[in-house]
Amino acid sequence: MLITEPEKLSYGFWHYPAETIARVQFIKRAQRLGFTLRQISELLALGDGHCEDVPTLATQKCADIDAQMADLVAMKSALERLRNSCESHRNGTACPMVESLSHPHSPVQQQGNRRISSRSNTQG
Repeated sequence: MLITEPEKLSYGFWHYPAETIARVQFIKRAQRLGFTLRQISELLALGDGHCEDVPTLATQKCADIDAQMADLVAMKSALERLRNSCESHRNGTACPMVESLSHPHSPVQQQGNRRISSRSNTQG
């Protein structure tokens, strides 16, 4: 559990101690860096005294980001190729982009499958 349930005051409001607020802020900052809740839990478990373990988590997160960036570059490239094929193919026949997205063995579909399988290995 990342935070403990706060005390509920008699008039229905929750009372969050300063430590809980600081912890939530830590969690939100870590999420902005791309850490999952499980990874954030690991960071919190390490605490202040185990800095030697943190670089391993940061290195893994950097590798995850690199993989995501490579996926985004490939997705952008595929989309640009499809867009260009639409712009050069205006003879009234089927749209090449729609056709490509309709076929399960298209490069776009294969790229999407690779992205799903690679992300499923790194998410948590």
